Amino acid sequence: MEYACIQNNKEVFKPIPKSDRLLRTILSKLPSYGQGVGGSPIWIPSVACGVLMNIANQRPTNSHIIIADFDYLPQPDILPSSSSKEQQDDYEKRLSLYSHGEPLVTDMKGKDYICYLNAPQYSDILYPTNFNKLAMFCKKMYPTKYDITVRKQNSFLSEIWKGTGILQATTSRWTGYNSMIQNFVNC
Repeated sequence: MEYACIQNNKEVFKPIPKSDRLLRTILSKLPSYGQGVGGSPIWIPSVACGVLMNIANQRPTNSHIIIADFDYLPQPDILPSSSSKEQQDDYEKRLSLYSHGEPLVTDMKGKDYICYLNAPQYSDILYPTNFNKLAMFCKKMYPTKYDITVRKQNSFLSEIWKGTGILQATTSRWTGYNSMIQNFVNC
């Protein structure tokens, strides 16, 4: 198993060092995190896994933890079929290998980039979160300590707000639309 690092603005793959206990722990508990589609590279949410491990090690068993994030992000606005010559050039100048689960990279002016190595210094790097896989990792790490459930935002909010009046208070009287339940379907 190898990991990517950057040397001279190029992506270079090296064996995972024995000193990287976090990555080795993640891959030993859930080997499927290291399996890309067709043998291609894959992004592993090592920071998310490390944070969850630290929370679990610091909190008592009866703790409740709620984590929310996007489980889907749109493709970058740079596609090979784009009509813009500049966007075509950006796509062809990709400096990293494509990998499953890679981030959406955008600069502060809203321009998307084909990979993290092509982006300017100050950019947002947004990762979609595979909550089912994170839940599997946590269940493997702590099989009896926690009850782990994955739910979409609208299902979660509908249940916890049931009978509180909050659902009615956040629903439009004219259209019946509730932005807390109907917006952000990728949460």
